[in-house]
Amino acid sequence: GIGALTRLQWAQEQFRARHGRYSAELAGVGSGRSPEGLYLLSANDADVDSVTLVARARPDGPQQADAECRQLTLRLSQGVADVGPSGRCWNR
Repeated sequence: GIGALTRLQWAQEQFRARHGRYSAELAGVGSGRSPEGLYLLSANDADVDSVTLVARARPDGPQQADAECRQLTLRLSQGVADVGPSGRCWNR
């Protein structure tokens, strides 16, 4: 999930540099699944200044066992990133 979100972050920043806004559609910047297939990816609340990238553990996948980190978020706001739900999820 983390690797997929950081790749989407890079793609979103490139999209923003070319189009002056973040992309609401993953088709413009990436895929709807993490490369290993454990997470479903989405881009929420995209506009000129910000977007929230989300990786949700697949309902039938092993990541469901990690209750605290089933959903990872990466909020981009004018190029600055904020991670959620906690730093513990990102520091594994």
